[in-house]
Amino acid sequence: MPDAETSAVGIEATLQAAEAARTQLDSDLDKSAVIARLVHRAELRKEGMQITLDLGSFVTGEQCQLRDRLKVTRLVPLQIRRWGFEMRLVVGGGMAPSAKADPALLKAVARGFRWFDEIASGQSTSAADIARRENLDKHYVSRMIPLAFLAPSIIEAISKGTQPPKVTTEKLTRAAQAVAEDAPVTVTHFTNAQGAAGIIQGGGVLRPESYVTTPSEVAGLNASQVESRLEIDPGKGALSSTFQTPSSNLATPSNGAFTSGGAVQFQPINPTTAGPFVPTPP
Repeated sequence: MPDAETSAVGIEATLQAAEAARTQLDSDLDKSAVIARLVHRAELRKEGMQITLDLGSFVTGEQCQLRDRLKVTRLVPLQIRRWGFEMRLVVGGGMAPSAKADPALLKAVARGFRWFDEIASGQSTSAADIARRENLDKHYVSRMIPLAFLAPSIIEAISKGTQPPKVTTEKLTRAAQAVAEDAPVTVTHFTNAQGAAGIIQGGGVLRPESYVTTPSEVAGLNASQVESRLEIDPGKGALSSTFQTPSSNLATPSNGAFTSGGAVQFQPINPTTAGPFVPTPP
């Protein structure tokens, strides 16, 4: 609506129409009918959904002459991702639009806790014993049992359905197995030139409670995308150091196991030797 947007009358009409639409959406009116009037067109594209809103039907009085020009088009970034057995639209590429627990993840975690408790209490002698009773493959049972070692914050996120869409049972079992075996975990720390210089001057040691993530969480991302996904300050996605540390040296931060961008995050418990710093693609 180029003419309306460049005139005071058009701007005023747009604002009043938007306020009228919001008022009706907040009222006791049938919201589906209001939305049907408001949404002129929705087109699914590779990069997201392009939505055209028609505010013309919400103007009154002398401003009715501007109805044909009060259309606003915006592109909403989104991705189609698998969530358990469902396919969902994830707005902005981050968390799911609504919190809904994944039945597959809940079942896997519940089995892990139950089967670990059976072995710890002596009720079952081995994973093979459980597998025979449940008529399951013993390797599957062995993969599920370490889920009992997941951090409480991760269990809470799964129970509430607030974990990122990319979290799958396979990914959880790999992480839990590493924790159970205290296996080395490859992690990455991002910072800017000043931060890297400080770490190098300190003998290449990363201080406790610094934030790290796993390389798979930031694979293929440029510096600005890394900063958005990890919730770090602008410029601090410029350099990264990737290294290994025992899983027992990684703690879940007090602000949660995941960033709002959906990336898993940890903090080293002890001073940890970092690897060389390399630039992140711009």
